[in-house]
Formats: sequence, structure tokens, C-alpha cells
Amino acid sequence: MSINIHNSSLVKPKGDLHIPIKHMSLDINNNIASLQKLEIELPSKDKIDITGEIHNLTSVILPETKKIVHSDFKIHSKKLVWDDFLTIIQATKTNKKPKHSLQESLKDIYTKFNPRIKIDIEELDYKSLAIKRFKSGMRYNDISSLYLDNTSFDFGSGNVLLSGHLNIDQPKVVKIEAQVQAQGATDNLNAIFKTKDFLFKKGTFDLKAQVSGDVKHIDKLLAQANSTLLIKDASVFIKSKQLTMPIEVLDVVMQDNNALLNTLQIELASGDEIDFSGKLENIEALLSDTSQKQVSSNLKIHSKKLVWDDFTTLFNKDKNASKNTSKKALKEILGSLYTSFKPRVEVAIEHFEYDDVINVQDFKTGIHFKDIENLKLEETSFVYDKHNFVKLSAIANISDPKATFINASLNVKGLPEQFN
Repeated sequence: MSINIHNSSLVKPKGDLHIPIKHMSLDINNNIASLQKLEIELPSKDKIDITGEIHNLTSVILPETKKIVHSDFKIHSKKLVWDDFLTIIQATKTNKKPKHSLQESLKDIYTKFNPRIKIDIEELDYKSLAIKRFKSGMRYNDISSLYLDNTSFDFGSGNVLLSGHLNIDQPKVVKIEAQVQAQGATDNLNAIFKTKDFLFKKGTFDLKAQVSGDVKHIDKLLAQANSTLLIKDASVFIKSKQLTMPIEVLDVVMQDNNALLNTLQIELASGDEIDFSGKLENIEALLSDTSQKQVSSNLKIHSKKLVWDDFTTLFNKDKNASKNTSKKALKEILGSLYTSFKPRVEVAIEHFEYDDVINVQDFKTGIHFKDIENLKLEETSFVYDKHNFVKLSAIANISDPKATFINASLNVKGLPEQFN
């Protein structure tokens, strides 16, 4: 027996659910229904095509039949807007709350068909992400949970692989637990993390994450995920300062809303390198505008050789600017670091040169902000002219863009003839 239907609707009277059917072609033989085509047209005129088989069809039509239904479906769409899709699944009408939750619809599908599903969507607009070539295998564990097998999709020039499961037991939450792998160009991270002031440019990234939470809150999912992120040969654009910072390597582990910075390596114009490591707490505050928490950080900075003018030029958007302009730009960046990260810093520089006046070895200091205008230097020490060991503590006022005022105590041990 063959059934062909055109321009009709699949209706569930309870809850006023109407799924518009553009065309359906169904062959029935020996209690097996072969779905040759089911074309659903969305309000946007985008289409969803479904094919597959339903075994023990009589159990779908007559619920008292005790044979177990099982089915296999393939779902294909050239373009699908997620919110547009939900208006049908949830029986949503303009300016009204949905009459069905997504969870209820998924449970109904399990109860009626107990399907295994293969999904192929060429373009998917989900929240703020423009996804291409979305493919997934989906199967039910029971009425409350589904497995996602070998899910993959592209976004921008990036690619994501995902395996995990969805829990649909709660009426307002769709919880996902999944292993995620993503890689591609770093500018894709801006869409993932929704960062506004810190924008990645150039370079590549590799992200591995264990996500757990509500799929409706992607920003929190990623901020709270246990993950590792590796970035190479990139740069970050600080929008508020119109400044681009080069990044050779960024290797960070994120866990429990904290970030362990294994390595952040920056190469200066001279070829000298600066290595950062440490820990950032409450990184959700960086990734979400709604967070009320404050980021705090502890950092270690190491360099084999650092020339101060070379370092300050790094913070200047105009590479031909004067020294004073570079120093002003650095002080603005320090203010931004205080506001965003509240850092405590340990510095170790093997060879340090400052303004052709100071040339020292084994420079070490601890730095933290008393407030946005004052830096406190603690347990600062260095070797000067090979024989003089200097220890100092100081407070540096950075509020004046043209000058830095220092209040310091100094202790020097060396050879008497150095005073000559």
C-alpha cells in the first residue's frame, strides 16, 4: 500500500500542535512503513526532508498493540534557523509562550517511534553561531536521555567534533554532557566566547573540552567547561585601546571557572621573548557580560633578555611614535589590566636594560596594584655591574602619562671601589 499526501498537516489536538506537511510519500508492507519522503516547510520557507523506516507500524496506530516499535530516520535540510524550527515543534504563536517544550516533543518522538536518527543540515543558524555541514547520529537511551554520536560541524574556518548525551528530563533545561574537540582560525573563538574587548586575530587554535550544562547558555557552558586551549602564531586586538598584541604561543587549561596559564609567549620586535604563566580565577566574568564576579590573577613573567624601550613599544599602536607616547600607552594598558584581571605578578628577567642607563642581571620583583594609580614593588633585587647586589621596595605612581613618581627604599651591597 502506498500513501501520498500533499499540503496537509500532522496534528496533535492536545496542545494545538500542527506540523505543516508539504509532501509525504509512504509505502507500507508487512507492518513496515517505508517513508520515501516527508517534506516539512518552515515559516521561512526553508524545508526539512525526512526519509526512513518504521517497524511494527500497527503499534504506532494502535497503542494497545504490544509489539515494540523501532525506526530509522534520516533528516536533511539545506538551511535551518533553530528558532524558526522551534516555532513548529513548540506550537509557538506570535507573542505567546510555547505550548510544547522541546523536551516534550522529543519524548513524544521516543514514545511513538523509538528512532535512531541521522541528521545532515547544510546550514544551521543556532543562537549567534552560523554553522555549516552539521552532521550527527542521535539515538535514545530511554525517554529522558539521548546519545549524540559522531556529531561534527564547521563554523567559519573552524571545525567541531562532539560526542555525548542530552538529558531532557527537566521541563525547562536541556542538559548536555559531551566531549568536544574544535580547531581552526583564532577569529572563530570570538564567536564562541563572545568576547567584546579582546578579539583574536590570525593564527590557529586547538580546543578540547568536557562541557556540562544547559545548551541554551553556550557562554556559561564554555566558561565552566574543563578544557585545554592551544593557540599559535596569533594576535589579540584590544578594542578599547586600538592595540594589537602578538602571541607566539598560548597554552591554557580551564577548569571549574578558573584558568591555568601554562604558557603565554610574546615575541618582541628584537626577537627577545617574554613568557607568562599563572592562574586566573572566575574567568566567566571575562566571557559573560552578565557575570557579577571579579577576575583575579597570579602571574609569573620570565625573559632571558628585556630591553625596556623594546618592551614599551609593544604597547603602542603607532610603531613610529615617541618614547613618551609608548610609555603613556603602557600606563593605559596597566590600568586595563588592573580593571580586568586584578593581577599579582612575579617577574624574573635574566638581563634587563633600561634607557641606556641601567644594565642589570638577575632582575626579580613582585608587583601588585594598591589601586588603579599605584603599583607596589616588593622584594625587588638585581645585580648591577657584576659586583653590586641591590635590594629595594617601592611604590610607583602611574597616574601621570608623562612621568612616573617612585617612593623607594634601597639597599646596596658591593665593593667599596664602586663608589669611586
